[in-house]
Amino acid sequence: MFNKNAMISKHTRAWLSAARTPRRIPSSVNVFKNDRSIIEGLQDIVSLLEDQLHPLVQSELSVLVDVLHRPELLFPPGTEARKKCEHGGFISKLISHTERLLEEKE
Repeated sequence: MFNKNAMISKHTRAWLSAARTPRRIPSSVNVFKNDRSIIEGLQDIVSLLEDQLHPLVQSELSVLVDVLHRPELLFPPGTEARKKCEHGGFISKLISHTERLLEEKE
């Protein structure tokens, strides 16, 4: 019984003293350090993603160049689509589509 009363008294004094003392407001130096560490962490993530995605971007550009250079190779030989591409159908459709997109933006 005495131990319980002593423990309650001890914790009550601690709670009262904590309530009386003003709360510690973090200094601007600590806030600045936290902000800086968050920014540095995000920069590390962006750098890592750039390194990982660079080969994918390069391969997409390579495929795009191949498609623009020889679009007929996308289709099996002897098909109507391949014949249209061989005679400039793909490029003419691409140009007209681009013109329509430009008109929509204006």
